[in-house]
Amino acid sequence: MTDIVERARYAASVGIPDFTNSKLLDELANEIEALRKSVTQIMRDDLSEIERLRALLKECSDELADQVEGQYAKSKEHPAMKRRYDRDMQPVLDARAALEQT
Repeated sequence: MTDIVERARYAASVGIPDFTNSKLLDELANEIEALRKSVTQIMRDDLSEIERLRALLKECSDELADQVEGQYAKSKEHPAMKRRYDRDMQPVLDARAALEQT
C-alpha cells in the first residue's frame, strides 16, 4: 500500500491527475465499455459482410463453372479446347481455393 501512496503523492506533485477519483474511474469505465460494444458491433458487421461476400463468390463461381462446363461439354477432350477449358475454369478454381482457405 505504501508504494501506491508514494506513487499518488509523486503524481500529484508533478501535476498528474488523481485517477483514484471514483467518479472519474466510473466515467472512464463507462467510456471503455461503450467503445468495447462499438468495436464488437463493428466486428459482427464485418463478419456478416464477409459471410455475405463468401456466399456471393460461391454462387458466382458455381454459375461460371456451369457455363464453362456447358460451353465445352462436347469438345473439352480436344487438346486445343482442353487448353481453353482449363483457361476458362481457372477463375472458378481460384475462387474455390480462396473459399477453402478461410
